[in-house]
Amino acid sequence: MRQFTCFLKKNAPKKCSTSFHCLKKGAKIEYLFIYLRKGIKMTLKIPLKYRPPLYFIILYLLLVSTSGFCTTVRYIITPNLQENALDIELIFPGNDPSHYYILPSWTKKPFPEITDIKARVEESRSKKKKSSDKEAKDVIVTYRLKTPNHQLQQDQRDEEFEIDHTHFRFTGSHLIIPSKINWKKNIAIKIEWKGIPAEWVIANSFDIHQTSQTLITSLSSLQTALFVGGEFDVFRWSREESTPYVVVKKSDKLSGESLLPLLQGIVESQRTFWNDYHFPHSIMAIFPTTAQHPFHAQAHRNAFIAFLPPFVDNEYQWASISQVLAHEYFHTWVPYKMMPEVPPDFDSLSWFSEGFVDYYSILLNYRAHILSPTQCINEINRVLYAYYTSPFRNVNNARLAQERYSGSMAMRLLPYQRGCLLALLWDAKIQQKTNGANTLDNVMLLLLQMTQDTGKPYSQAMIEELVGIYIGAQTAANDLQAHIIEGKTLVPPELLFGKKTSIRWMEDVGFQLIETKATGYIQGIEKERGAYKAGLRNGQVFRKIHRSENGMYHVAIIERGVERLISFPADGKDPIPQYVVPTD
Repeated sequence: MRQFTCFLKKNAPKKCSTSFHCLKKGAKIEYLFIYLRKGIKMTLKIPLKYRPPLYFIILYLLLVSTSGFCTTVRYIITPNLQENALDIELIFPGNDPSHYYILPSWTKKPFPEITDIKARVEESRSKKKKSSDKEAKDVIVTYRLKTPNHQLQQDQRDEEFEIDHTHFRFTGSHLIIPSKINWKKNIAIKIEWKGIPAEWVIANSFDIHQTSQTLITSLSSLQTALFVGGEFDVFRWSREESTPYVVVKKSDKLSGESLLPLLQGIVESQRTFWNDYHFPHSIMAIFPTTAQHPFHAQAHRNAFIAFLPPFVDNEYQWASISQVLAHEYFHTWVPYKMMPEVPPDFDSLSWFSEGFVDYYSILLNYRAHILSPTQCINEINRVLYAYYTSPFRNVNNARLAQERYSGSMAMRLLPYQRGCLLALLWDAKIQQKTNGANTLDNVMLLLLQMTQDTGKPYSQAMIEELVGIYIGAQTAANDLQAHIIEGKTLVPPELLFGKKTSIRWMEDVGFQLIETKATGYIQGIEKERGAYKAGLRNGQVFRKIHRSENGMYHVAIIERGVERLISFPADGKDPIPQYVVPTD
């Protein structure tokens, strides 16, 4: 819901399309008017003696403003624990059972399976049906969402859908939705849960502990919502209404309570940055993962879901988890609060919606002392390493937007790296150009204000215009053209987090040296490179590496308790820039 606030005085310009004036001539009393339309709440602060006649006006506006919500879509969802499935009944106004469609096209994975789809038309179940409307009909679609019986490859699995005897999780994108109803229009959506075990917790992007909900929202918003239920522990670090619910899958391997200080630090630092504390409801759903599946997370409307390891045994892993959680929570604003509607060119803006989010998750963790300066510099160095060793580093943005989800993981992660480094570059340029008076923060805050004032989603033109205020329009345009649109290699600035920092250039050795040194195990080995051909493999215990004068690399590893030296020639790849971590 969007909320517009106007302060009206006598002879003041009207800033809302509907308003009224009831003060006597010369009165110097302000009153608060919040425009009610499309589900927006109204409150009025007016002189006492003018209240009685306004009650009728308020009631009239309320009826007019909510008249657009006569369309109701209902979902009745019943977990089928014996079949590891969700039985779903969809009900909406209509007289043609063929007018519905299945999952959105972006989810190309064969998981979950949709089976037993049946559709019929019945007389409307609506209790609000007028007696004169004898022909009102409902389309009723029943179907089942379930885990497929056959085994799937990991890249085919949709980890946001799962159901077993202990829990379920899914997103609004897994629901069939009517095709004849405007996606963007706010309507009444009723969700009912049947057959839920008494000890289970029900939580979603709109509320918690509710087995029946009526939402005033759009089908588009529903598609981005998260739904979880089952055997969960629920935590909060405060009873304030705006405090998120941390919903943790019960497990002897994962302690949700131990995550609260970290989550609290992330939430408070980011809300302070945006100066935004209006959050009627939000959830953070935490699930344990296994050693075979690295930790990861996914943001949703008013929610995120995270898959975390049961134990964190080193600072490197803790820094990575902090980064992942901060990244997903920053999506609360980018894109959700800045993008009321998803534009057609959304994929071409992933350098901002993912890359800038990556930069700010590191930067705000640094400012909040969640991570040390050394840990944050290491995070930036990881981005630099991945970017400079990516085989798709110089792919143009048009190809990237088109092939990102059909290509390799390196292609999928490129917008994160490219956008993060552009944010780093622009932050440095703004500080240098304004002698430290301004930073990239100014751009982000102006962008939020602009999108909320206009109701339009952010765009490349908006971002370019705002950055141009501080570094010059031509410089901003040139940077975007070179490093985003054309994909030319970006060289990092010496200014990092407001401080001048030395950069050294290291050679690409054929495996991820930063992760290897941090974990003590060989990581990210490239099969076509000399290191792999010489015998290095992921998971081998790493001791040290050095390069001899003849251009050979020598890597010491431990195998079966014995140190072994593996040597291979340099491949001649481009050197990689790395910020030097201060020794003091």
